[in-house]
Amino acid sequence: MFQHKTNQGKSNALNTGLGYASYEYLVTVDADTLLHSKALRNIMSRFRKEERDKKVGAVAGSIMISNTKQSWLTRLQTWDYFLGIAALKRQQGIYESTLVAQGAFSAMRKEVITELGGWQSVVGEDIVLTWGMLRQNYRVFFESTALAYTQAPVSLYAFFRQRKRWARGMIEAFRTYPNILFRCKDHQT
Repeated sequence: MFQHKTNQGKSNALNTGLGYASYEYLVTVDADTLLHSKALRNIMSRFRKEERDKKVGAVAGSIMISNTKQSWLTRLQTWDYFLGIAALKRQQGIYESTLVAQGAFSAMRKEVITELGGWQSVVGEDIVLTWGMLRQNYRVFFESTALAYTQAPVSLYAFFRQRKRWARGMIEAFRTYPNILFRCKDHQT
């Protein structure tokens, strides 16, 4: 059923998986991410709550740091993820416009991914796909109870490489959807 492929990038792997997927929803999880035992149930609960509305494109899970006590840098990132990233996603979710359904842990509607042409071959494939959903007026939620734990970079070098990759992904998304932040759309809840 599956064939061995040479490494052609994350987007290629995701699109290959999309081709094999036979369910209505897909869940993405990074290799260094572990899910809480109730994470899948909780992330899918948002789709069940909004089942009447096929305009829900994705739900982002809540990513926490698993190696919090490994170094002073991982302790700082723990607060960054909790107070910065999760808090911001919670606010964006209130407006049904979470800006990144991150590849580390998110659930998405398969037909929406297919409609948008799958994941683009860019560093920020998750950002570009999410912004494509928002551009097509799909709703993107954040589910704070869908917990996943990831390994934070331990060294400054690895930290800067990660954040540089994130910044590059954001720039790619702005190039693809330059006016995304200036579009105002009222959603009925």
